[in-house]
Amino acid sequence: MEKGKKAKWLQRIFIWSIILTTAGSIFLYGAVMEGKASFARRYQGDDFQIRDFSFHYGLTLYAVGKRSGKYTPYVWNFFQKIELLHDRHMPYILNFPETNKLKFGRMVTHIPSELAKLQKLQDLHIYLDKDNLAAIYGISSLKSLSFRSMKKLHLSNQISQLNNLQILKIDRCSLNGIPLSIRDLNNLYSLEMRSCRLAKMPGHLLQVPQLKSLTCLKCNVTKIADTIRKSHPLKHLDLGKNALTEIPASIGNLIHLERLLLPDNNIVDVADEISQLVQLWKLNLNANSLQEFPTAITKLVNLMHLHMRGNEIVKIPQEISLLPELHNLDLSDNKIVEIPPGIKQLKNLHNLYLANNKITTLPKEIGALLSLRELDLGNNLLTELPMEIGKLVHLRKLSIDGNKIREIPSTISQLKNLKELRYTPIDDKQRKKIEKLLPNVYLVDWY
Repeated sequence: MEKGKKAKWLQRIFIWSIILTTAGSIFLYGAVMEGKASFARRYQGDDFQIRDFSFHYGLTLYAVGKRSGKYTPYVWNFFQKIELLHDRHMPYILNFPETNKLKFGRMVTHIPSELAKLQKLQDLHIYLDKDNLAAIYGISSLKSLSFRSMKKLHLSNQISQLNNLQILKIDRCSLNGIPLSIRDLNNLYSLEMRSCRLAKMPGHLLQVPQLKSLTCLKCNVTKIADTIRKSHPLKHLDLGKNALTEIPASIGNLIHLERLLLPDNNIVDVADEISQLVQLWKLNLNANSLQEFPTAITKLVNLMHLHMRGNEIVKIPQEISLLPELHNLDLSDNKIVEIPPGIKQLKNLHNLYLANNKITTLPKEIGALLSLRELDLGNNLLTELPMEIGKLVHLRKLSIDGNKIREIPSTISQLKNLKELRYTPIDDKQRKKIEKLLPNVYLVDWY
């Protein structure tokens, strides 16, 4: 009997839960519909009317023009983020005082002076050329400002009025220059320029007092400024895809620098002062014209990632052993002939890339790299592997394709964590041997 009563009570609870859930859904739907109608009556205009809005990652507004019948402005997270696609909708912006993110699309040609009335506006994106650009300097609340695809971008000294600006992005714009007054932006910590013609990196960019990150990517920069303020707080410097030929001595003043990215330039010389960047943990010199491994780099005791792929380096110095914290070392696509014994000191090395060089012998000291996870020796002149290769017990990927190795040492069976072995050319005898020694390894034996 007790079990029967319990079952009946559970059945009643289940039925009532369905009834209440259905009633609540109907009530909520009615409230939303009434809210839509009320909202539409309040904000519709002569050539602009609210068509619909819904709850989706916040309140989302959809608006449609009466004449065209097509969606014109598209507003995300209503009262917070707005994208404006046409000038005629500009007056409606002031109806949304809570907006903190605003984007001007391609059809907007004029920036109204009244924009300063949006006292909570913090993020402004401007796409294509606009009239009355000076109006943005009156928006004291701005924290992030972005310009994109502007043929005539002229930043005036009035930019110093943006006291709260923290992030400035300029993408694919033709710049007349960077005003000196940018030094007065005491809160600016990130400046990013991409595909802008600068020729020379202005020295006053590195005089912005709190700048932590500076990117000048693909800007035709040929020289790094000689006037870098000593002990500048910059931590990230990216000058990739430019036309630099040297790293000057002034780089040594950036003693707080942690990441220095200079790939795809024409650098042939690195000043010894780079050794003063004692906090540097990432250095990228890929695709340059270095013929020697700069020994000053070996004094960067905190360096963890060193990328020098695609240069003309012939020799790795013995001093490479002075980089105990190194995790990733990429020296592929060079002209390296041998690996120095000092490499055994890189106890924390996880990834070693030496493909496409002229290495003839792999030293037995390679067995001391007990932390190694990936070893790429593809397309060299190796004829054999040392027995010590079996000591790399944490190795997961080994590439020896494109060499002249005819036989694999039996100690390779000790590589219990190996997942992939790239080995070409390979004959049937060696294939069967590997399948026996490493039955769980994926063997890539094709180019």
